[in-house]
Amino acid sequence: MAEVIYCESCHTKQPNDWQQGDLCIDCGSSVRADVRCVWCADLTPSSGNFCKHCGTEVMEDIYFGPARILKSLGVSQLELPAKVKELTDVKLSQHQQTYNKHYKVIQFCKEQAYMLEPYLLVKGDYAVMRVENDMISQIPFPDNTLKTFDELLKKDITVEKLLQDPLNNSLSSTVFRLAEIANNREYPYNFHPYWCKRVLYEVADPDFPVRMEMALWLSHPNSFDYRFSWEPIKTNDCTKLKDGKTSLDAFLDVLLPVLDIAYLKPYAGVALVHLLDKLEMSNHVQYDYFTQIAKEALDHHDPDLVLGAALLFNDKEKIILISKMDKPACYNAYSWLLTDNSDSYEKILTDSKLNEHQLIALIDFVKQDDINFQNEHGKNVVGVYPDAFTQAANSLIREWGNTTLFGKLFSTYSDDKINSYVNYAARFSTPTQEEWDTLIHFCKNREDRNSLTKILSHRVKKDINYTEAAKMFFDVPQCYSDEEKGYEFIASWLPVVESGYYPDAEVIQKLINFLRFTQTFLQYRAFEKVFVQRVFEVFRLLIVYSETASVPLSKYIIHASLDIRDYINADYFGHKAYLYGLFRETYVAKAPEDGNYYSYPFQIDKDFIRNFFDDDNEKLVNSFVNILPVGAGYGNNAFDLMSNWILKNPYGLPTMVIEGKKVDFTLGYKILDAFKESMKFIKEQGKEILNMQNAGSYHFLNILHHREWDGNDVFLFYHKSDEANGITIQKCYDRFVEWLTKDNSVNFYTEVMEKYGKHCLTFNDTKRMPLSLLKLWYNQADTNTMPTEIVEFYNAKFSILLREEHRKELPMMQDEGIGYHISFYYVTENLFKGEEEFSKWFMSHYGNGLNDPLVRFVLLGLNHASDLIKNYIAEERHSQMHNALIYLVHNAYKSDKYIQETYVKIIYDLLLNLNKDTNDIDVIVDIWGLKDVHYYIAEECEEYAEKMFIGDENTPLTKEQLPNLYNYLSDYYYSGGTDVRWVSHVLNIQHNRVIDYFNNCEEDSSIVLTNILKLLVRFMGKEGLVNEGESIQKRIRSDISSHIARLIEGIDKDKFPKPLVKYLYEYVTAGTLDFFLQAKIENCIEKLYEHHFEEEEEEDDDMYNMVIASSAKKTVNSAEAMAAQSSLVAELSTFMATFTVTRENMQKVTQYINGYKDSDTDNPMIITPLTMKIEESRNWLAENTDVAMELYQAIYMAILDIDTEMGAQYSNFGAMCRMVFGQLVKNTLFASSYQQGLEAMANSGAYTEIFSDGLKQVVNELKG
Repeated sequence: MAEVIYCESCHTKQPNDWQQGDLCIDCGSSVRADVRCVWCADLTPSSGNFCKHCGTEVMEDIYFGPARILKSLGVSQLELPAKVKELTDVKLSQHQQTYNKHYKVIQFCKEQAYMLEPYLLVKGDYAVMRVENDMISQIPFPDNTLKTFDELLKKDITVEKLLQDPLNNSLSSTVFRLAEIANNREYPYNFHPYWCKRVLYEVADPDFPVRMEMALWLSHPNSFDYRFSWEPIKTNDCTKLKDGKTSLDAFLDVLLPVLDIAYLKPYAGVALVHLLDKLEMSNHVQYDYFTQIAKEALDHHDPDLVLGAALLFNDKEKIILISKMDKPACYNAYSWLLTDNSDSYEKILTDSKLNEHQLIALIDFVKQDDINFQNEHGKNVVGVYPDAFTQAANSLIREWGNTTLFGKLFSTYSDDKINSYVNYAARFSTPTQEEWDTLIHFCKNREDRNSLTKILSHRVKKDINYTEAAKMFFDVPQCYSDEEKGYEFIASWLPVVESGYYPDAEVIQKLINFLRFTQTFLQYRAFEKVFVQRVFEVFRLLIVYSETASVPLSKYIIHASLDIRDYINADYFGHKAYLYGLFRETYVAKAPEDGNYYSYPFQIDKDFIRNFFDDDNEKLVNSFVNILPVGAGYGNNAFDLMSNWILKNPYGLPTMVIEGKKVDFTLGYKILDAFKESMKFIKEQGKEILNMQNAGSYHFLNILHHREWDGNDVFLFYHKSDEANGITIQKCYDRFVEWLTKDNSVNFYTEVMEKYGKHCLTFNDTKRMPLSLLKLWYNQADTNTMPTEIVEFYNAKFSILLREEHRKELPMMQDEGIGYHISFYYVTENLFKGEEEFSKWFMSHYGNGLNDPLVRFVLLGLNHASDLIKNYIAEERHSQMHNALIYLVHNAYKSDKYIQETYVKIIYDLLLNLNKDTNDIDVIVDIWGLKDVHYYIAEECEEYAEKMFIGDENTPLTKEQLPNLYNYLSDYYYSGGTDVRWVSHVLNIQHNRVIDYFNNCEEDSSIVLTNILKLLVRFMGKEGLVNEGESIQKRIRSDISSHIARLIEGIDKDKFPKPLVKYLYEYVTAGTLDFFLQAKIENCIEKLYEHHFEEEEEEDDDMYNMVIASSAKKTVNSAEAMAAQSSLVAELSTFMATFTVTRENMQKVTQYINGYKDSDTDNPMIITPLTMKIEESRNWLAENTDVAMELYQAIYMAILDIDTEMGAQYSNFGAMCRMVFGQLVKNTLFASSYQQGLEAMANSGAYTEIFSDGLKQVVNELKG
């Protein structure tokens, strides 16, 4: 049966689950008298004989202390009671003193527990008892605990210190936990994120000494703070929860028994409803019961509990009621009204006097609201607040006394709190001057610069005189007595100058004096970066806005930065001034015109020089020159400062070295020399200024080209901007070229040229390349005069000019800053001084071929207006130019393919224009011969040859043109129609022109007609050389037969000599022709024959008729043949003996050669006359090309005849022809064409190897 326990003090019955040490549920005191067990130190009823916990004999309290000491010495549990009783009084006293020494630690902690009692809910000795119970069993304490105890005694720990840092200000874990709970009940709430888990953890821990106090915290207004996270409680996130219990179970285990304690019952009710609401468990079986208890708390005497209940049930009236009270809970109530966007707080301030808790709530609200507003709208931006904030500030400033505030002495306030109050009053109040002065004098009497800073850091209020406050703030000379304090003093100005308050001239002079003597300290003292930034931000604001400080402070810092005599300090100040933008904006100065102050930009101009360089241009220039070559130790220096000033006004600095149009070379060259030194040792320092321009004029580069250059000037020019152009740059390039080419280009091999000069000739766009550089290229890349190394360099640099050569376009260059398109005129008249110089250059360079970029560039220039070349080149140099161009085409194969394709066509067009309207057969053959050089122009060459050889089909033939129609019949025939394709036009289209020629010819044309028809007839009997060619050559023979028929039918029959007619008749009736070919011509020849031979008679009056007739007699008897042969030999012998080189004799030789088959005899005498006078014949034929062409063609056809092969019927005659042909045609204009024809036939496979070798020998003769 359970023991019934009554309180020995009030006799109240205790709950059935009462345990030793529990307090009375009614009075809260100890239920019964207990003593501590000498062994386990737990409380046990004093009326018992043995400890209810460990069974040790119960002893009186006087023995407890000595017993704890004996236990620590190793006495066992069974021996301990007896050993204590055996102690003498002396020993007993000694051990008691030892115990007391250690018990002082517990007593200290118990006193701290008493200090915390006002902050806790559980009353009585509960907390004190827990402290003693927790610590008494630890006696004796270790030495380090006693040492810490002694240190704590010296600290004079107050309750504020204990709440602020319980961990380091107490030795009891219970005190520490109680202080944490008390701290979380403070206003304003100092929230810690860990507290969210800590509440559940401690409540769920059965060994936690103050579980009840922790659980009841949920009734406090701070537990309604939005920052408190319920997530750990909702998710049961706690390792102390065991046996499947939830967070709710843990809280109910603690709070349900509390409901039986009358004075704690309403707290427990609010905590339980709060808990169930957050867990969304309003359906809990006891929810309504708990709610009833909680609502009763709305009328409780404790403002904290009332506010907690009001927040729980959203009772606004109760919250307003609390917000009017001068109680700590007022803070939370008023804060709630502020954040609830309610207008109630305004009415509260109107209805009641401002209290400190309300003020703190306002201050905290403004602080957080400013943060939120700035996060949304940007730094240094504040929102607009209602009038209630001003009312509160005015109430505050009226409450301000000399010694008290809110009825409390100022000495009781911390400096931070006073500063926050002053700041609020200064920001929001609208005081009278008297009220304001009271606040100022308060700060002065306290020597409170922080509060004074707060006052002056807000914007100036209308009708308030701040002079005294500003003077009090800025004029503190004693602050300059110590270097470190001095700079701290200057840094403290920042919020004040940001608000628009500035020191007077006297203070500024003191500041400058301080800087002058302490500037090294600022550099070497290890100040934090933020601190240094504050100091220079103060300087910047004073420079930008202060009339009294701007010019003197700027002048001092500028000259300190420029004074390289003290390089380290100059570098430091220059760097900091640049880094923090001291001279990046504007300065304030008095205008000499009217004496008023104006803002001026930091740029080089007359105002700048007047204010900072004593109105002396040369002083500024000297300063610039001095700092230009000086490097920056910190990254940026005074040079960068001055660079900004110069570049802001590009005309400013040049104005000092230019007066009107007269250049002051002394100052100008001084600056240029400084640029050289600067950029030699400090990479590109000054480059931007060197390239500075105004309206397209590069002032310093303009000075540069006015003197003769050396290597230093080239180095300086190297640093010009890639964008720099115009006439100034062109003149600089002229100076550069002058330096580069003097003394036979010796400077090309210098280090300056290697490192800097070569880069000056590097261009990515021809539009930026000065036109004048073309002459440099042509002079320095001349293979005839310059070393290979130099030639290759310049060709590589100027190759950009040929970038578009595949388009046959000349580049666009720059001339005096304007785009200039290279033209035929420029190349011929500017690059070269006239036609004679141009021709001389071209004749001396064309031999380099198309691999020479200079030659190609000239060709592009000529091509730009190729139709002008004939008139441009002097007539006496046409032949030279023609041969040079021909050479270039024939040697084009040595160049890359794209070059061939581009320039072969260009040269071809130039040749056509150069030789326009020419009748020179050699020239025509040269141009026609280019068809085999490159496929790109083959078709055009054929068309050209056709046009030149046979002319327009609608114009009459000339005597000179007629042979051309048939001279290339063999080439056409043996190439299978692929070569000399225009012969097809002759055979099929041009017959009418031939007919008209003979019909209209007044001279005797019988010989010419005979040669033409015999040539045509000869091909009638030819066969295809190879199988593949048979059908093509058969078609050609058919075209020839048709052409013969048209000529016979169209030409007047009387124009045909009878021997020719008879020859044709006998040929067509011999039965050797193909049936179809014979059918085409047989009828017309028979008609022609009938016209001439109505009566059969022969006329053999002269040698000519005898030779012609002999070829027709194919069936004569041998006696007649021998007679004819004898007669021919005799005739030839006479002809050889009397042979002279005349037109008649040369034509007769041609006739003999054409008729070499008229006799069956192999007679080389036919051609022998030519061998006798070979040189004279060559010269004569060179001047009479019409006869030459007939003769060459006759020999050529004989050479190709297989009957002249070695061992054939006419082998001796063939050998003589091959020998004579090589001697006659070699080195003539026809040599190339015949060489190609013979070479093609030799390699065609149509002949035997022996015959082909014979043809190749002739080819080699022609080549040699």
